Amino acid sequence: MNRNPMRTLGLFGVPVILSIGLASLGPAAAQQNPPPQSESQSVEVELGNNGGTVTLITTADDGFTLDGKAFVGGAENPVDGEGGRQYVLTFADGNWTAAFLPREAMIDLGISGTTVTLATTEAGGWTRDGESFSSGTIVQGGTNTATGLANEYELTLADGTWTPTYRPARMIIAGTSIEATAREDGSGYDAGDDSLSATGAGEITAPGGALYRVIKDSDGMLAGTRFDRPIVGQPMAVNAQGTDNPAPRLSADANETGTMLEALGAKFSMAELLDSGAATAAGANIVAKARDEIAKIRDFVAQLVALYRDDGISRSVL
Repeated sequence: MNRNPMRTLGLFGVPVILSIGLASLGPAAAQQNPPPQSESQSVEVELGNNGGTVTLITTADDGFTLDGKAFVGGAENPVDGEGGRQYVLTFADGNWTAAFLPREAMIDLGISGTTVTLATTEAGGWTRDGESFSSGTIVQGGTNTATGLANEYELTLADGTWTPTYRPARMIIAGTSIEATAREDGSGYDAGDDSLSATGAGEITAPGGALYRVIKDSDGMLAGTRFDRPIVGQPMAVNAQGTDNPAPRLSADANETGTMLEALGAKFSMAELLDSGAATAAGANIVAKARDEIAKIRDFVAQLVALYRDDGISRSVL
């Protein structure tokens, strides 16, 4: 059998030559075409309508960085925008979204024990309980024990800080021209240079020296009765007949100190004398009117006594 040795060499020679050729290239051949790697990319996120933008950088492990630090977003990692605003970034479905984060301010209303909470808006305003709130608004605090009403405060904004200012309840004391203002701590009222208790009781002096006794009626309003002179220790009037009857003065009954008027041996309730508070310096004066009526009666009785003078009836009975 006649075989061609060159054909045999051709069959086996080529593979040998190829193997030698690949081996001679060494490991450098494998490094010429490395597998592709992901490159970092910038992701720009808009911060609402007024916060500008923030740029995140992707990482090889599909994460993100902000200012060179790993970033995952969420309420625990708010980002700063323009104008001091803050935003919360959330990543979902391959996209970043930003939500405005309100800044809260808690304001203590004086000594009333009440706190008001306000929150900023993205546009730069403020809200309270979701409603727009502006500087100069009046809010209510705790109840004032003197008036029975809530204390009121005006909130003003300056340089980013809210300040409460107490606005006292005010009323004109009926029967006078004097204004009373409720003290913030509920301890009573200030009336000119004088002070009234939380119950409204007290004495005040009007311009010109007129003296008033003040009480509070059932509607919570203050009413005053005028006296011509200081009540304690000095007579207010001398009776028409010039007798030595004690001058009217305030009675110091236990449990009712200063609330009863004692005159001619009888006691009259200050509340009854004040009635509806109609006594005024310019109009009817209940106490003075009662005194005048008593004087008229005494004169009438004196005239009757004079008719029977010869029968031994004496004026001393008056």
